[in-house]
Amino acid sequence: MKTGIRTNTERKIIDAVFELIENNPNSKIYVRDIYQKANISKNTFYTYFNGIDDLFDNITDDAEKLLADELISDKRPFDELYFTPLLSRLYKKRKIYKNLLFQIKTFPVKRFLFDVYVEQIRSKLNDRGIKDEEEILYHFTYIQSGIIICIRNWLNQGCKESPQDLSRILYDCITQKEYKT
Repeated sequence: MKTGIRTNTERKIIDAVFELIENNPNSKIYVRDIYQKANISKNTFYTYFNGIDDLFDNITDDAEKLLADELISDKRPFDELYFTPLLSRLYKKRKIYKNLLFQIKTFPVKRFLFDVYVEQIRSKLNDRGIKDEEEILYHFTYIQSGIIICIRNWLNQGCKESPQDLSRILYDCITQKEYKT
């Protein structure tokens, strides 16, 4: 993972991806498309990225790291609007994220955001009597998968709910009193 300061060439490659996504939503993007749009050689592309998956992982890791830093520094309470910053960011760049979800197999809520969300959700699980770390991780994995599916569907459906409304829906799903363990 190459988060942090980018070289001019890396920036050109990433800008080319964003431009391709903006101009060709719902189209599969290939390495050839990217290096031609960035006006670089195929070898130059592979100097910076191992392939398309590595490039998309880097793009989502960068976005996720920025968001995680924002959430950590904000010290947001886990309430019904907790997910609003994430959802607002996704909403603003919905065309790009919708296409990224089409291109990649994972979703940009993984390594960095895991630590942010697991601590907030841990307290809700503890309230339900779930205190064992393995069991918390087990439940968190299912909660995270549900969040990912909801966000994918939200983006695919054209973001019909506002980020605040979807945040409330996610919060309600996580905090359901009827939740069975």
